[in-house]
Amino acid sequence: MPFINQTLASFKNRLDEGLSMIVSGPEGENSNIVCSFNDPATKEQIEEFEKKTEWILPEDYKAFLFIHNGCMLFEYIDEDGDRVGGGLRLHSLEEIERAYKDMQADEPDKPLPFIPIGSVLDGTLAISIKKLKTQEPNYLLNFDIPSEEFFEDIQLNFELFLD
Repeated sequence: MPFINQTLASFKNRLDEGLSMIVSGPEGENSNIVCSFNDPATKEQIEEFEKKTEWILPEDYKAFLFIHNGCMLFEYIDEDGDRVGGGLRLHSLEEIERAYKDMQADEPDKPLPFIPIGSVLDGTLAISIKKLKTQEPNYLLNFDIPSEEFFEDIQLNFELFLD
């Protein structure tokens, strides 16, 4: 049983009522961040997504989707209270499909070897389709350019990454 629920609950306990907190940065600088969470995905939405895409999502990632169908974590807030970016975006099912199609646009008939599930800074967080098929437990990739030669295998599954 994935511990995603406990990880998210513990994290949310650190947020104030506006879903923000102060975090420490380099050289002792403090920054204000804010988070936002989408509503959960339903079992039917996940099943339809898997049927349409022909991907079987990992159980720990599905556990996250049942809690939040995407979220934005650690988005920076400036002195005026405006959101200025940064952080980690975890895509909704719809955003995953859109990101996949956008990345595949140059060669629409060639399947990509990954499922783009989010973005952090200028990089993409993705699930390796090859590792899913071989049931390797640590299936996450990070990359700046969607090409196999630029993948960084981060040796984590989604549950451990989020934790």
